[in-house]
Amino acid sequence: MTGQSWKRSGAAWVSPWLIIGSVCILAVILALLAAKNVRREQQFMVRALLNQAETLMHALEASSRSGMMGMGMGPGTGPEMNPGMGMGMGGGPGAGMGHMGMRAGGGRGDEGWGRRQLQLLMEQTARQPEVVYARLLEADGRVIADSDPANLEQRLAFAPPPAPTTVFRFVTGAESAFEVTRAYRPWSVGRGAPHGSRAVAPKPPVPDQYLVVGLDPTPFDEARRQDRNQTVLLFGLMFLVGAAGFVSLFWAGHYRAARRSLEDIEAYTATIFRQLPVGLVAVAADGSIQETNAAARTILDRPAGFPHSVEQLPAFPEVFREIDRTRTPLEREVPCRLDADRVVPLWLSASPLRDAAGIVTGFVFLFTDMTPLKQLEEKVRRSERMAALGRMAAGIAHEIRNPLSSIKGFAAILGAKAEADPDARRIARVMQQEVERLNRAVTELLEFARPMDLELGPRAVKDLFEHARRLVQDDAERRRVEIRCTVEPADLVIRVDPDRFAQILLNLELNALQAMAGGGRIELSAVLTGDQVLITVADSGPGIAPADLPHVFDPYFTTKADGVGLGLAIVNKLVEAHGGSIEAAGAPGRGARFTLRLPARLEP
Repeated sequence: MTGQSWKRSGAAWVSPWLIIGSVCILAVILALLAAKNVRREQQFMVRALLNQAETLMHALEASSRSGMMGMGMGPGTGPEMNPGMGMGMGGGPGAGMGHMGMRAGGGRGDEGWGRRQLQLLMEQTARQPEVVYARLLEADGRVIADSDPANLEQRLAFAPPPAPTTVFRFVTGAESAFEVTRAYRPWSVGRGAPHGSRAVAPKPPVPDQYLVVGLDPTPFDEARRQDRNQTVLLFGLMFLVGAAGFVSLFWAGHYRAARRSLEDIEAYTATIFRQLPVGLVAVAADGSIQETNAAARTILDRPAGFPHSVEQLPAFPEVFREIDRTRTPLEREVPCRLDADRVVPLWLSASPLRDAAGIVTGFVFLFTDMTPLKQLEEKVRRSERMAALGRMAAGIAHEIRNPLSSIKGFAAILGAKAEADPDARRIARVMQQEVERLNRAVTELLEFARPMDLELGPRAVKDLFEHARRLVQDDAERRRVEIRCTVEPADLVIRVDPDRFAQILLNLELNALQAMAGGGRIELSAVLTGDQVLITVADSGPGIAPADLPHVFDPYFTTKADGVGLGLAIVNKLVEAHGGSIEAAGAPGRGARFTLRLPARLEP
């Protein structure tokens, strides 16, 4: 090689080093941004898991309080209960415990409400898919109640947190979990207490008992894994682009080979671009759409492609005009209306694209569907409402049922003494009927708030349908309503609690009967589809208004003048306790249809 060739080669070495340096700087910036994003996602997931654990702990304390108060242990109860005064009003875990010595506000697990009830509560709590374990410990680590009965009376390594702090940590090993610990406060009434109630502190204080809840950290780990994969993809992209520049400059004399190499790298980069897990839309400075990926088409439900201008996309024009005016990155949550009946919440991040001279040449939009997160938030809010209903149910049972019994007795006495006065007898009979109606409302409320205790076993669907039909046959004949039952296959078997499942079908049938005063038809059908059993209860009544469909399973929502609004809420809770789900459908004048989806497995 001549000296002139060496000189040219030496000059050619300058550009690759500049590119390598630029790539390193960009890699550092990318690493900082990625670390910030990962840290933000981790903080968000930790907050979500911590809120979920707090809600679960409040529910555990509310359930304990409901059981204690159902045994007559209201705030201010003395250190001991008199024998025979412990009969619970709601048939909850505390029923029949009248001769058990108890200490108000909790205390040791073997002294207050009852170790058996606490143990049952922990075991039922751990059946939820997101709960790994739940236990109640003393300060020295002795296990009072545990979702795993094998741990009872053992002493675990435990460092109690200082009251009133809540501590959390990630536990690894055979039982990986997100563990949250705080003091056990069964009588503490805070935010969410009924209006007018006063805060109740434990009497005596119980600082030596702690609730420990372990949640499944799989969603957290999955989010971290996705962030890590995305970071690796971005780093790989930067590396490939830098390598392409290095090779193209170093092999300037081999133009064709370099061009083929660049084409290959561009194709690979385009593949990565299309496979990004978030939606991406690249827009020119004039608003014309230049590039999109598969995730963007999926999220925005545009399989055939995008329009020419970003102004024709829902939810994007306002963001585009703002970033075009400010020329600074922005991110926000925006509602995106895909059609007349569907609105998708998007987390949208927009940034300007600049050339080497700093001139804005376009914009890039990154967005993701926030629907799963919204569903998680709704689940947390629903759990909070359930905990509040548990507290309210105990108060209603204690404050209303005893006076109702007295009123009913006085009405009976009044009717017996007024044999010669028809008006007085009629008034006494109306009083008794109204007392019974109010008593049924209280019973429904307690049924809704009480923890579910199912006795599951294989049952033939045909027998379950026939039993439910017999329960309402007389009422159906009076209303001229025909009941039809269809099961495919005919010997279909599901794993349910027969009494609770009969309650589900009975509530749905009674709702249908009440809506068809002038006659009609009720159809009960069951069909096996894959790993699910679809059970449908349909009627030919007036149907359900579209505005009412999203609320039919909400507690206290009713369209009946004399309804309480807990029938369908109880049905929804019973179906979820069986590991299934329920959906409502219908239109005015076309009847109503309720579809239950239950697991088809028969093993525990």
